[in-house]
Amino acid sequence: MAGLVKAGAFKTIVQRHPIKRNPQTVIPHEVIARFKEEYVSLFTAARSQGKHMPVLLRELTELGIRPASELDGVGATFFRRSNLS
Repeated sequence: MAGLVKAGAFKTIVQRHPIKRNPQTVIPHEVIARFKEEYVSLFTAARSQGKHMPVLLRELTELGIRPASELDGVGATFFRRSNLS
């Protein structure tokens, strides 16, 4: 998550903690839902197809489907859902 926030994939807001009352940085649920609609991780895609991640990555690479370049360096591999359909 920290890598995605740093890459700018999530817009954060500062809210007051409901019990402790100190400010905390949070990601709104709507932002997470929007991200999940647009991107899928290699892990999730492989699991949904019943394949190992390296196998699916090799298959996608052979088809010319590349990971989302705007999310490089976040510590996980993400693909645009529109490229996988």
